Amino acid sequence: MSEMDEMSKWGEEWKDILEGKYPWNYKDFMSVANWMHELKQKPLDDWDLKERGLLLEDEQGCRKITINNFLPENQLGIFMMKNFGVDVFRRQFYRFMEIMQFVRKNRDRLEKDKMLIKGKSFDATQDELIEVLCILPFSKKTGKGKKIRHTFNYKEVIEKANELLAKLE
Repeated sequence: MSEMDEMSKWGEEWKDILEGKYPWNYKDFMSVANWMHELKQKPLDDWDLKERGLLLEDEQGCRKITINNFLPENQLGIFMMKNFGVDVFRRQFYRFMEIMQFVRKNRDRLEKDKMLIKGKSFDATQDELIEVLCILPFSKKTGKGKKIRHTFNYKEVIEKANELLAKLE
């Protein structure tokens, strides 16, 4: 495969990632979410702070970029790559962040819709809500022109989660 074909393939995959076209396994998501919650409860000196970096090679030579291990997102990326592999990391890191942002941004609405119970140190969500967020594509568009961004459609998420809940009754 030529370098151009490889770049084109990556461009298409990146577009699919940004549109949420890669569903995720609920069990793996929960494993990552629980790990992230535990990480945030640990003192920083208990984090994995081994020096890590990326080697970049271009026309100017080769240089190393060191990863800031004090950022939870960097710790998360390292954990995901180590435990699930590069493909899962590449395709699901963005979805993980979208799910967390969706829940954080919609806390009050989710509580009214009985999908979340607010807590002091963490919120409890319905499993069905998380299951739906793991599989639905990002069908809502925000922004204009080149700044269009895909995210979850709140109404669609709640409808699908309620459908799953109804099947349990």
